[in-house]
Amino acid sequence: MKEARLLCHWVRVFLFCAAALCASGPAARAHDPYDAFTSATLHPDRLELIFTIAASTAVRLVDSEVSLPALTPAHWLELRPRFQRTGATLFELTAKGKPLKPREVAVELSDENDLIFHIVYPRPEAGTLVFYAAYLKKLGDGYGSILEFNDPSGRNLGWEQLLWAHPDFSATLPP
Repeated sequence: MKEARLLCHWVRVFLFCAAALCASGPAARAHDPYDAFTSATLHPDRLELIFTIAASTAVRLVDSEVSLPALTPAHWLELRPRFQRTGATLFELTAKGKPLKPREVAVELSDENDLIFHIVYPRPEAGTLVFYAAYLKKLGDGYGSILEFNDPSGRNLGWEQLLWAHPDFSATLPP
């Protein structure tokens, strides 16, 4: 019994450290081309996703042959519209079984050579909200992401490690 409590303690310590690392800033989250990070915030009037991914990986989402030039500030203005269109398809969200469509999509190239997508959805109704990371199915096995879900004050509403084999996360929204 004592061993189980000790193990439980270390699991909590690990989860706390992982959460602290995730909260250390989006630029530090997507340097590994196989990892991405999503922060979802439920506001009173909207649901906002901030999705950070390595530019070298994001290119594969718009060009499976990777024939695009390297994403540099010089090419960015020319390529930005393609990534903005792709931003609307990265996630499929459903609330109470009904799809949510993005109201806004913006994308920027960071100084760290990551792409940061800002995707705004209408605020979902109370009930089950499902996040489906459609982009993982396009990238293939080996890619993953952490999704954290918070309210505007930063209170955690849930999180999940999304993988190609497990690309979804569900949360229950109170009335």
